[in-house]
Order: sequence, then structure tokens, then C-alpha cells
Amino acid sequence: MPQSPAQQGLGVQRPAAKAQQRNGASWLAPEAKHRDLLYVPDYNYSVVGVYSYPDAKPLADLKVTAPYGVCSDKNGNVFIASAARGQSSVSQIFEYPHGGTTPIATLQDPNAEPAGCAIDPSTGNLAVANVYTQGTQNGDVVVYSGATGSPVSYSVPNINQAVFCTYDASGNLYVEGANTRLETTVFGVLRKGQQNFTNFAVNGPVSIWGLAWARNNLVVGGYELSSEDAAYIYQVRVSGSSGTIVRKILVDGFRLDYGITIKDGYLLMTMDGVRIGRFYYPSGREAGFGRHGRHGGPGGDFVPDETISVAPRA
Repeated sequence: MPQSPAQQGLGVQRPAAKAQQRNGASWLAPEAKHRDLLYVPDYNYSVVGVYSYPDAKPLADLKVTAPYGVCSDKNGNVFIASAARGQSSVSQIFEYPHGGTTPIATLQDPNAEPAGCAIDPSTGNLAVANVYTQGTQNGDVVVYSGATGSPVSYSVPNINQAVFCTYDASGNLYVEGANTRLETTVFGVLRKGQQNFTNFAVNGPVSIWGLAWARNNLVVGGYELSSEDAAYIYQVRVSGSSGTIVRKILVDGFRLDYGITIKDGYLLMTMDGVRIGRFYYPSGREAGFGRHGRHGGPGGDFVPDETISVAPRA
């Protein structure tokens, strides 16, 4: 039987996914608009904490239903992937201006469960990794041109649940997720200008705990399957259908959970799902604060990701 474009991995247009523009926004304290900010989602409590950066002082809570992935563009706008709950079948991605407390735009991600997101630095396109889509129970990756309008949907060969994604400086889109049995980490890449994701294999036992691009390498977070108490960061050089680990970095003995952000020689990541740690990159030495979720740490919070919103420059 002929395969549909989605089954082949081709980009197909998602229905009913128009951006709903808002008029204006309310703001944090005026000085917050002129400094870098750290955004930390707490999925279980449906809030996104906003902190000053790098000193991590709490400034506000944004009320967002089941936030998971967060990412930001070069203008400081922050995108928050919100999973549908209850009877709603439409997940949403909210766009907040830097330092704003109300969205300026809302994108629809119908019939899907969004996780990580990423902004293409070369085009401003927004990519969202979906853990699953209703009807198929398979995940996909959707891309919003210019971070507006209806998305184009891409399936990724051998990935059942897409979790994290990232762009490199040239606009190539990388994704990591789990295979059909949810027992193996699978990587895919959509090269700029192409219509299909292709898989590439990484020569090491890494798990699904975060993805970033830095210093011309893919950066993968995880732990070795033989030692779940030791967190590592892997620098991976991608060439064709293979990814080679060129450096393994022990992150000061912490276990790594979920998202990775790398900026200005620092690596931020969530640890044990309840707090954000900061480390020197690429050494892995601890470098400062450990910020918990807003509701007390273990037993309640689930902090899956983080992003640094850079203050717009005059």
C-alpha cells in the first residue's frame, strides 16, 4: 500500500493551526526588560518561573498549563509548549515578549503532546518535538515558518516519541527520541532545504536527556546505562549517517535530567527533575546556583527544560 507523505517522512501541512495574535502585553518590573532572563517551566504545577540571569532571583510566575519545552529567539521572545489537558485536544505554543507576562501570540499544535522546542537562528522558524499525535500514538516534529501560522509536520524514521530538538547555526534541525519499544535512543536530522529526516547512529550508550548545539558539535545529555547516578555530557560530531562521540564530560557527579542550554561558556540543565544547575562548559565543573521549581523540590515539581532569554539590544 502506498505510504502517505507523513509515513514517508515528508513535510505535510497540519490543519487548523493558525496563530492567534494578541494586542500588547503586560510587563515585569521595567528593569527586567533590559537584562537577560531565565525561564524555567514546572509541568506539574502549570507555571513557568521567570528569574533574573545570571543571579537567578525570582521575578514572576507565568501561568501556563502543563508547560514542557521552552526556547527563545534572537530578539528575546520566549516560546512555551503547553500540553492539552482535560477534554481539549489542542496543545498550544505561547509566545511571550522578553520580560512580558502575557502572550503576544498563540500557535496551535492540534492532536499532539509537545515536548522540546527550538528556534532556527538562520530563519526564525520554530520547531516543536511532539511525544505523540492522536490517532497514531507516534510522535512527530512540526515546524512553523517564521514562528507563525500553520506548521508543517515531519515524521522521523524509527522514532516513536520525539522529545528534544535543536538547530545548528546553518539551520539543520536535529531531534532525539525513543524507538517503538521505548528502549533505544534514536537521532534524526532534517538538513536545511531537504524534505525528509534521516537517522544517524551515535557510537555510545546515551539516553534521552537533552539536546543542544555548541562549538560545531551536537551536545547530548544523559547517563551511561551502566551507571544511572553519573551525569554526562557528550560532544557528538555528526557526519552523514553517523555521530561520533568526540568528548565525554562528567558533570560533577550529578545525574542529568532533561533539557540543556549552553550560553557564554556555561551549561544549564535540570537535575532530578526539580532544579536547574549551572556548570562551566565544556569542563563540567559546577558554577553557581541550583534553582528549584517554585513548589518545594522533590515530590511535586517536574522541571523538564529551561531557556535564557537575551535582553533586546538597543
